[in-house]
Amino acid sequence: MADPESSLFSDSSAYFLTWSDLPSTARIDNISNDLNSAPSTPEPYCFYTIAEIKNEAFSKKKFPGTVYHSEFGMSEGFVGIGTTNQTVTFTPEALFSSGSNSQLSTRTAVLNHSDQNLNHDQTISLNGNVLAQDEFSNAKVLQHDFDIATSTLGTSVAVDFAGLFNGNDRQQVAFVKLTYPRSFDFGGKNFIEFSMLASSSVQYLSISNFDMGNMNPVLYDLTNQIRIETTVSGSQVEIALPPSTTERKLVLVNTSSGIKTINSLNEISFVDYTQQDQLGRRIRQL
Repeated sequence: MADPESSLFSDSSAYFLTWSDLPSTARIDNISNDLNSAPSTPEPYCFYTIAEIKNEAFSKKKFPGTVYHSEFGMSEGFVGIGTTNQTVTFTPEALFSSGSNSQLSTRTAVLNHSDQNLNHDQTISLNGNVLAQDEFSNAKVLQHDFDIATSTLGTSVAVDFAGLFNGNDRQQVAFVKLTYPRSFDFGGKNFIEFSMLASSSVQYLSISNFDMGNMNPVLYDLTNQIRIETTVSGSQVEIALPPSTTERKLVLVNTSSGIKTINSLNEISFVDYTQQDQLGRRIRQL
């Protein structure tokens, strides 16, 4: 599909929650923030992702004779407006310029906007430097992932998309994402998602400029399913992060202002269409 992160049916969704008292179900374990086991030198940076997700239009491949097929095609989904040239600009906050490489990911849908426009020549550039050029025929979804030297990013990052074949060689951007090394200055946020690379030893995080409120922030390790109540020392949030065999996704949250409150839940009873007494109902709904 054009954008795997956006629903083909709607630009909003519902969450279905299930729960059980069985010990085999998923759990998040509380662990202590053992700063005594942490090294004295804090980690210099984490990885942070900024993204622009487009959903102003709906992409669907058109066949000759203005024919659309009633199926979910490769280029179908919510995307941005189709145009021959467009730019997405990022301003990376707290960029740690001497950190390891950044990653830029782009996804675009390129359609045949007329029966005569079957050929395409699409380029993607970063700050004026061409990263990719794709020449092809007919509709296609282009997914690109680039390793970028972080030292080349600067305070402003411009990602340019261009269709060069003719005046109808348009692209529709689904998303642009930039993951880069970020220092532990969290810019006054009360909720932030970031990641850390795998480590065989305890890592010491010392975080500044996080909106703590009047309570100790909580760190969730979503990869390893653990929860840590952090320690506040002056204006710093301090964390002893246990070892991890894989890269981990982390969320630091102000438990007062950084959490969205759900005021009500609706119970849903799902129909089991595999049962014999539901067979006729299933056929009618199909």
